[in-house]
Amino acid sequence: MLVFGTPRAMTRRDIDVVIAQFTEAARLAYQAGFQGVEVHAAHGFLLSQFMSSNSNQRDDEFGGSTDKRVQLVLRIIRSIRKEVPKSFCVGVKINSADFKDEEGMVKMLRQIKLIQQEEIDYINLSGGSFEDPQMMSTNSSLRPNSAATRSTIREGFFLRTSEEICRRFPDLTLLVTGGFRSRNGVAGALNNNACDLIGLGRPAVKYPELPSYIMFNENNSNNEARFDVESAPGGGWLASKVRSVGAGAETQYWMAAMNNL
Repeated sequence: MLVFGTPRAMTRRDIDVVIAQFTEAARLAYQAGFQGVEVHAAHGFLLSQFMSSNSNQRDDEFGGSTDKRVQLVLRIIRSIRKEVPKSFCVGVKINSADFKDEEGMVKMLRQIKLIQQEEIDYINLSGGSFEDPQMMSTNSSLRPNSAATRSTIREGFFLRTSEEICRRFPDLTLLVTGGFRSRNGVAGALNNNACDLIGLGRPAVKYPELPSYIMFNENNSNNEARFDVESAPGGGWLASKVRSVGAGAETQYWMAAMNNL
């Protein structure tokens, strides 16, 4: 295949190794002085594949139902909690792009309910995967012509979903990551109780002093307080035909930008 290898079902030993690796990573982070970790169960990576009925074809204790598909994530959380103190923050990033219709929303809400019953501190709602890289590329089909219009669409990308999550789980701390590009967008999401926290990725790379120079700079009006980011150089003709190629080019571009900070 062009991008991906041939998939195979993980054995129980493979799964035990993954749980141990996540646990060891959290333990090392704690010992190194970090204040928390985020379990990445989004963007089409391994845990996201287990959680999604699109990719999880198992019929054992880790697949076959909505509850079973989230079991690996739950076991990782429990294993981490055995190794770190309660003061050590543990969050979970989940993927909204796998749940695009009403049935998908029901499945996601069920998995969120099971996750938030564990000893976690927050859930990070994100989206996009290599199958559907909505938030991995700024050059997507969602893109109107003006930067301001584009950011307005992106800023609301997950808000309908996040509002429903907040309504269902009022005690859950919800972080939303996805396309925020303005002070107005951030304030609107927080003031409307669509989430508790906002996550910024690419803008924080392009504008390392974003809080002091843009967000909280009283010399900038609300309309001026923007932090748009450019599209990464694309993958050429191939990227226009294979979306995962364009998403990969975007990721590599911003990784290089972080290395230059």
